[in-house]
Amino acid sequence: MTVEEIILSVYNEAKERKIHPSGTFDKAKRWYPDDAFKPFVDEVRSPTRGYPFSLMVHCRTRKFIKKLMMFCTPITVEEAIDIYCSGGKTVKQKSNAEKFILSIPE
Repeated sequence: MTVEEIILSVYNEAKERKIHPSGTFDKAKRWYPDDAFKPFVDEVRSPTRGYPFSLMVHCRTRKFIKKLMMFCTPITVEEAIDIYCSGGKTVKQKSNAEKFILSIPE
């Protein structure tokens, strides 16, 4: 599968509300993405009590998903969905594992 096909698959799942971007709600029920997603968020209005999901709507766009996936370069749709739903925790674990493996002398 190509990266574009993976991006389209994740986008369709997010658009149909089958998967959800990783984030948290505050006391006023405004949604904010996980810190790992912040470099991929464009200039979007901050959530307010009147529009609590402005950032969630942005995180479901194809543009956001493409930026995230081009950075993370998933190999499968399952891996891409895991990245999208976990807030990049999987990516951090992978990079730490790779560093560990590379540090082992041959």
